[in-house]
Amino acid sequence: MTTLLLDLHVRRKAYPGGRTVLTDIRLQLQAGEVVSLVGASGCGKSTLLRIAAGLDDIFEGHALLEGKPLGLRRVSRATVSAVGVVFQEPRLFPWLDVAANIGFDGSAEYDAKRVSALLDEVGLAGYERALPKQLSGGQAQRVAIARALYTGPRLLLLDEPFSALDAFTRVRLQDLVLELAQRHGASLLVVTHELEEAVLLSDRVLLLDEGHIARELTVPLARPRSRDDSALTRLRRELHGALKQAA
Repeated sequence: MTTLLLDLHVRRKAYPGGRTVLTDIRLQLQAGEVVSLVGASGCGKSTLLRIAAGLDDIFEGHALLEGKPLGLRRVSRATVSAVGVVFQEPRLFPWLDVAANIGFDGSAEYDAKRVSALLDEVGLAGYERALPKQLSGGQAQRVAIARALYTGPRLLLLDEPFSALDAFTRVRLQDLVLELAQRHGASLLVVTHELEEAVLLSDRVLLLDEGHIARELTVPLARPRSRDDSALTRLRRELHGALKQAA
């Protein structure tokens, strides 16, 4: 039996001045599920991700993680720790070394053993004392992934985390994130502009258009998946056609 992890219902989200960004959005994410959000720039993907992260609770509706409310004004520390976020840029503190970046939670202490174990998992064993300026773009994003996993989140949110990377590094990190999510028991909600990435990673792909979900595409393929699979190609074309219709 599946377990409901994230339950979002955004009846309306508007910015100051009255511009409506999201309308009648209903998104439920099951434990262990991978869901991608795609759509044109400005359609509301990142806004929806901020609501799922608990960073924006000024909207009509509700955002629940395991039945508990998300939102900066009323969320518990335990609920905050249950959500990890990986951004497009690594957003590391340049004055802190890698270990301190991963374990940073506002206090001076961190679990050095857990940090070391996470660095080993992301392929950066021995980089504890390195500074961000000494890392490549791919290495810095690996540190960001380790940081997102440090609190043991049940939900991992990714906002175009691979878009700034070269193709080879992007492929390796896509595989790594799926492997780590499964190992750590985390569900994924991914914002991406890459349709191939969406169908490769996801169990479901949601197409957003002008602030609402215009299409849901199920990806009924077992993992691991091959990028050369004709079924993936067919699903990508179907998603591309739906995106063109929405444009």
